[in-house]
Amino acid sequence: ATVTIENDIPAQNTATVNINVDEDELTGLSTGITDGDGVTTVATFTGAQIAGLVAVGADEPVKVSLNAAIEGVDTLLDSKGFDILFDYIDATHINGVTSDARTVFTLVQTAGVDTILGTADDVFTFTLLDQIDHTPLATGGGDAETIALSLAGVFVATDFDGDAIVIDAGATVTIENDIPAQNTATVN
Repeated sequence: ATVTIENDIPAQNTATVNINVDEDELTGLSTGITDGDGVTTVATFTGAQIAGLVAVGADEPVKVSLNAAIEGVDTLLDSKGFDILFDYIDATHINGVTSDARTVFTLVQTAGVDTILGTADDVFTFTLLDQIDHTPLATGGGDAETIALSLAGVFVATDFDGDAIVIDAGATVTIENDIPAQNTATVN
């Protein structure tokens, strides 16, 4: 006599999560003109937010990790006219790099209070380091113009018995534009 038990695996759902960063606050590779809106170049997702992008199924809970297969995938955004590609550094670190060797952003996973990587209290810290080309610009968007970086394919959800899926939608980073501003310089 046997009982055949069919497996259950996580599935992508329709949930979304977004964080915001601002070119206006850049210092270093590019220097922004602060707009004082309180949005900085650093923002975070929690492990719970990323895990919420999948329906876990019977083999709960899921652990969330970064996807090594994202290496070399085009982000579909540019910086100074160069494509930005995902660069998998290690199990807790992905960069966005250009073909002229600039690191435009970083995404770093750290364990939370429970010190176990992949759980709900993890923190995924996104840091914008250089400018993003906000093209095409919408009419009249100016300094408030935004562009979205999709993190589709960046995360993997793995359930308790080891079934894993790539989270292929739902997580985005909205990047606010910075524009030139008149200063007090004069020339005669």
